Order: sequence, then C-alpha cells, then structure tokens
Amino acid sequence: MINHVPPSEHWDGRSSTPISSNASGSAAPPSTNPSGASAATSHTSSAGATSLGAGAFTVGTDIAPGRHVITAAEGQSGNFTICIAELPLANKILGGDLGVPTITATLVNGQTIHIGGISSVTFT
Repeated sequence: MINHVPPSEHWDGRSSTPISSNASGSAAPPSTNPSGASAATSHTSSAGATSLGAGAFTVGTDIAPGRHVITAAEGQSGNFTICIAELPLANKILGGDLGVPTITATLVNGQTIHIGGISSVTFT
C-alpha cells in the first residue's frame, strides 16, 4: 500500500490562491501576490509561537499578525479556515492521513481563524 503524503500549503494572507510545496516540504517557486511583491515560501515565522484549540479567533487580538507555520497536535486532524469578512481565504483539513501536515500563512489583522475538531494547533 502506498501512503500519500499531501503537500503543505502556503498562503500570502491576501489572496485565496495557495502557494504549494511538495511533500518533502521544499517550497515551490515564489509567486507574486496582489501587491506585486514576491511571496516567500520558507518555513519561518515573523511572530511568536501560539497554541489554540477549537473555536474562532481574531488575528491581532488572539494571535499576532505575521507569517506562521501552522501545525495540528500529533495524531490530530480537523478543519482549519482563514476568513476575511466571513469569506474563506483558506479552508483545509489540517493533520492526519488525509490533511496537509502544515499550513504556512501570512496572517493579517482582522482575519478570523476557525479551528474545528482539533484540540491544539500551534502557530510558529
């Protein structure tokens, strides 16, 4: 049986188009975001580490804005959505056999993060 490892996903915080990486975590070539700047795809964070459970959270209040690598706790899987004005920018299954192992996203003040079915999600 072949195990499929889905690629990680990357969002630049301004568009709904993901910047994908391959299953080994190597980033795909950078894309251009709507401002014309190159969207980096490295696994680094410009904000401190935060852990959140299931619920709805506001960027700028509950979690710092900036670039985050987002990971579900070991053995957990569930829904992870980034919204702006209740419109989803990213909607993924995070963790587990069918989900992506990580999401790298640039979170912007005012966005809402919805976490469902996961008791601990780490933002680094």
